[in-house]
Amino acid sequence: MKANNAQSYPKTHNVIDADTGEAFTLTATTSTWGDRDFHKVFMKNFRKTLKGIESQKFKVVLFLMESMTPLNEIMLTYQEIAGGAKTSYQTVVRTIEMLEKYNFLCHKGKGLLVNPDVVFRGRYESRAYVLDAYREARKENRTLKKEELDKRNKKLADVEDRLKTALEVVKKLKEEKRQLEKELVSRRKPGPKKKDNAESKDNTGQTSEQKHSTEEEEKDSAGQTTDQKT
Repeated sequence: MKANNAQSYPKTHNVIDADTGEAFTLTATTSTWGDRDFHKVFMKNFRKTLKGIESQKFKVVLFLMESMTPLNEIMLTYQEIAGGAKTSYQTVVRTIEMLEKYNFLCHKGKGLLVNPDVVFRGRYESRAYVLDAYREARKENRTLKKEELDKRNKKLADVEDRLKTALEVVKKLKEEKRQLEKELVSRRKPGPKKKDNAESKDNTGQTSEQKHSTEEEEKDSAGQTTDQKT
């Protein structure tokens, strides 16, 4: 903490010399010490918001406090905070989420704003102004979160409707597929086997039975068998 910000307030006085009665003007300068560069820590709230914090996260907290402007603002990116605190980007993200949850700080524009009820760096006379700004920023964040939540819920409902429609289409396509497969199977089935009543014919156009009868008739031109000839 620094304490080298003394301020001087010159003031003129009209005085009369008691011995001579002569009137003349004197300039008196009053010096005061301001509290601009002091960190005012409200211990009760400070302990409450940082209770049980891990060492790596506490390094982030200390760096944030060192980086505060006199209006309690922190205009650094998460990557810059990680580099300054010598920790990982993920640790910074988790730490800031935790600090926001326990009302140590909040997002304001592109930066962060530390709760002046916990830690305050600027002049004590400015604290009321910063406190109003902090409360307004918290309120805006809650509104934005609600709007974001409503937006996500609406998007989720839309996705669910689209999914329901898609499932109905899939169901219909599966039914069409089953019907087509059923038709293909019925077409591939062989028909009933036809009875072969007609006997097979040779090149002469005769059946085997007719051919056998003709051969019998042609035995011996005289109509006799071999035994009969003998």
